[in-house]
Amino acid sequence: LGSLIDIKSLQREINKLKQDQEKKKKTKERLDKFLTEEYLKSTQYEYSLNLVEVVENELIIDESQNIGLQLFGEQAKNAASLAQILMLKYDIIISNPPFGLSMDITKDKLKKFYPNTYGDLISAFIEQSIRLLKLNGYIAMVSDFSFLHLPKFEKFRSNILLSASYIQYMILLGAGALPDAENHPLLLIIRKSDLNESYIGFYRDVNVGFSKAPDPEISIKMLNEWDEKKPIPVGWNKIKQIGFKNLPRSVIDLSIADKFQPLLEFFTKYPRLDISQHNRIEKEHLSNLEISRAFQGIATANNDLFIRFWFEVEPNLIRKVELIKEISDVPKSLDRPFVPFSKGGGDKRYYMNNGYILWWNKDAIKMVNENNGVIRNCSLIGRSDLHWSLASSRSRGRFNISQNGLMRDVVSMGIHI
Repeated sequence: LGSLIDIKSLQREINKLKQDQEKKKKTKERLDKFLTEEYLKSTQYEYSLNLVEVVENELIIDESQNIGLQLFGEQAKNAASLAQILMLKYDIIISNPPFGLSMDITKDKLKKFYPNTYGDLISAFIEQSIRLLKLNGYIAMVSDFSFLHLPKFEKFRSNILLSASYIQYMILLGAGALPDAENHPLLLIIRKSDLNESYIGFYRDVNVGFSKAPDPEISIKMLNEWDEKKPIPVGWNKIKQIGFKNLPRSVIDLSIADKFQPLLEFFTKYPRLDISQHNRIEKEHLSNLEISRAFQGIATANNDLFIRFWFEVEPNLIRKVELIKEISDVPKSLDRPFVPFSKGGGDKRYYMNNGYILWWNKDAIKMVNENNGVIRNCSLIGRSDLHWSLASSRSRGRFNISQNGLMRDVVSMGIHI
């Protein structure tokens, strides 16, 4: 049997198969690399490239002799067709991104491919729209407005919205402006452009001065014809976009648009009361401006057990809280176990949130620890301060100066000078 096998012919066939496989592998690698390089090059320089035509020209070369090109040529053409669509640049993009929270799987993908957007779908829509625009192209969009002010979107505002685009018009509509939507929709007109210090945007919150403002169409016509010598329509505000980048966290807040210039001066001219732990990057070059820090107090983990209203406790059971250096200095105080307490919560004019009493002695501390509560900044307990209830997008917060002898909650923070 061995004498019937042509070893040399068999070896030649094996070598030919190996060569064909190698050709297929190299051809696919070459096409993949070629498509990627051409796509990136065209994206960077924003020129129109017909990838399908280029790939077809590539396939003409030795196509009949190259088995790899025969097998992968059509696949490459299909990939090039898709890349061709994705590479298109537009003059105008009009969109209405879906409102509401994204699903977890969508958030993960958004965080991966759009790291500046914090997994937010609307921010990703804006970022991708800016990428797809030609230089000086426009975006017209109806969206939610949360990305304008929430701290988690600071990178998006600073790196994308205020740096790669010019916000020409921004209108915050009232609740119910869209059917079946309880939120406040935001109308945006954005132009793709590098940040220019001279750019002036026009902003309006329709919830403010609505009855005095002219019809929106009249307003837009007036704004399009506006110059420095003319007054702007009632209800509108004009702001240099560079100003938003000079505010803490690059916040864009239409509710303060009419007071923007004095507010901007306040943040740029005067030293800051506090450098929060969230701004560690700024800390080094702003440390010379620091006057004081904001501190939190106690988190009981069981307010029903530790906290009462002032009228629920006999006055002779209440004492001023002692100044201490560490938690072991807290007295037993069995006869007067309660101290005045400033708690978080909604706005309460005049008396703030100081109408509470806290159970505070050694027995109370033991119970706090057993309930996994947290006691912070012991050395500042009981000192006079400027304190406030935690401010948020729903609350502007109110400030109060306290004398010695007051405890503070975890969301009733204070500044000690």
